[in-house]
Amino acid sequence: MNEESYRVRLGGALAATGDGSASYRVTVIAAGTANGWEWPSETLRSAVAAGLFAEMPSFLDHRHDPTLIGARSVRDLCGMVVDGVYDVERGAVRAVFRAVGPLGEWVDRLIRDSLAEQAADRSSPPLGLSIDVSFGAAGRRVERIVRVHSADVVYHPAAGGVFEERLAGVERGAWGVERSSDLPLRVLRSTLHETQEDSMTEAISNPAATSLSEALLARQCAATLGAALAASDLPAPLREEVRAQFEGRSFAPDELDAALAAKRATWAALAEAGTVRGAGSQARPMGARRSAGMEGMWTELERMQAAVDRLFGVPPSGTLADTPRLSGIRELYSLVTGDHDLYGVFNAERAAFANANATTMANLVANAMNKVIPARAEELGRAGYAWWKPLVHEEDFGTVQEIRWVTVGGFGDLPTVAEGAAYSELTWDDNAETTPWTKKGGYVGLTLEMIDRDETRRIRQIPYLLATSALRTLSSAVAGLFTQNSGAGPELADTTALFHASRGNVGTTALSAATWDAAMQTMFKMTEMVSGKRLGIRPRFLLVPIELEKTALQIFASATEPSSNVFYENVRRSAAENVVTVPEWTDANDWAAVADPRIAPGIGVGYRFGRQPEVFVADQPTVGSMFTNDELRIKTRFFYGVGVVDYRPLYKANVA
Repeated sequence: MNEESYRVRLGGALAATGDGSASYRVTVIAAGTANGWEWPSETLRSAVAAGLFAEMPSFLDHRHDPTLIGARSVRDLCGMVVDGVYDVERGAVRAVFRAVGPLGEWVDRLIRDSLAEQAADRSSPPLGLSIDVSFGAAGRRVERIVRVHSADVVYHPAAGGVFEERLAGVERGAWGVERSSDLPLRVLRSTLHETQEDSMTEAISNPAATSLSEALLARQCAATLGAALAASDLPAPLREEVRAQFEGRSFAPDELDAALAAKRATWAALAEAGTVRGAGSQARPMGARRSAGMEGMWTELERMQAAVDRLFGVPPSGTLADTPRLSGIRELYSLVTGDHDLYGVFNAERAAFANANATTMANLVANAMNKVIPARAEELGRAGYAWWKPLVHEEDFGTVQEIRWVTVGGFGDLPTVAEGAAYSELTWDDNAETTPWTKKGGYVGLTLEMIDRDETRRIRQIPYLLATSALRTLSSAVAGLFTQNSGAGPELADTTALFHASRGNVGTTALSAATWDAAMQTMFKMTEMVSGKRLGIRPRFLLVPIELEKTALQIFASATEPSSNVFYENVRRSAAENVVTVPEWTDANDWAAVADPRIAPGIGVGYRFGRQPEVFVADQPTVGSMFTNDELRIKTRFFYGVGVVDYRPLYKANVA
């Protein structure tokens, strides 16, 4: 099953008792179902083994910096969740939560008050940890965790994790590892407050207190710096610049916040300089804040998707219209994967697009193609490639069980009921024609050589060709119903061919005004199953090869009808668009008639998974064709079924 990428936030409730320090033993997430997603134990275990739960910042709520979607503010930092392990017996990820910073002190007090209320059997607010996580899923089952961005303190979480107990003094982790815990930050706060009020007196009368406050402040700043950089989503070079600026010294949170904001602005400017081409007006870098008066804000991923859509010929609309232009497929590949040297691997440290992962490039391209294909199919349909659509009944199905086209027989005339007499049972029946599913598909390989040569125009043609191929595939299937078996058509459920003398829907004379009139009379006289009543249906469409198109148009569109040197009014005159030229027909003499499918459907076309080919990622980028062939594969798949619903609305002339 194809794996899709998601990012969600899952929560767990608080439950502990007692009073003490600002560290807690916690269950982060347990195997099971949460927020509609299935979280298997093996997925959690693999994520722990990969170190994804080793160290996570914890923020208050899931708030983001309003100046840049995807970024988190140091002002909201309240703690760290560390030392994540997998508990086999519980089927859960367990870790240690440490409160950090001034906000952490407030959160610690809030948690302890809540726990005290619980211990006293009183109502308490449903506080808990909620993880912000990116993952890949097949259906609703989480197959792998890509990244745990943070484990935030929120109101009313949903994932079933718990704060198991508070840790105090010497911290003995849940896993039996003994280590010194951080001193409670309330001590740091009070010490700093005293030092700020009377620093000279404190330094003279109690030098040890000053030394303690400095040590505590240094530890707090180091923890804050590490957590802020881990959550910043900045490229590695910019993170290292911030680290070099603040490491080993004391600083205020606002100072660090300002430095991170400046680095984000620098990063955005660099991305804009490398992305925008030409004289695009008012273009903003990916993820930049929307200007005043514009509606809402767009995530960085949405803006990048809009840029990729434009690259493939789908112009962004509305407030995304000012999305920067990409110069080509090579620039897109470098921005999203960070693989500037074309090794065929994802390099998160060099990727200029935040929150990208190994599947982002392929997903962006596949999403763009899935938008191009329907638009292209509509264009081709207007140009005549979808000639068959007006003649058929189309239907979407929920499974790939064999399609059953059901025709119900009528009751005929209702019988008369005498006064006081019983009603008689009406006789009716149905008939079902079956159609098997056909699966078509293949893959398109985007090689590293194509990307390196920046063959954007060539790659851009892929969805156009897929749309054309899908229409031609269905065109051949519909046209083949009239020509297979030497023009007799497929065998139906009664083991008789579609066009057969016993059905009265086959002729052998050349197309003319007279033979068209005869076909019309033949179809009109078709009788209903069971009741035997005339259906009274008429052919609406005349199907011809290109050699008979002129003759057909004369029959349909001419004002007069020639007959023995006397011209009569063409009383059978009809709309010229009802003449349908079938590109697959090669017999220059054969023709057919089809009734309006809204009145009497004769041909059915069924779809599964949509009426256009699907385009999606076919391989895992770390192990599949990218590794073995330097090739990013985009797979296309198309499920459809074409068959006969009822023979009565169809007529075929097989002319020798």
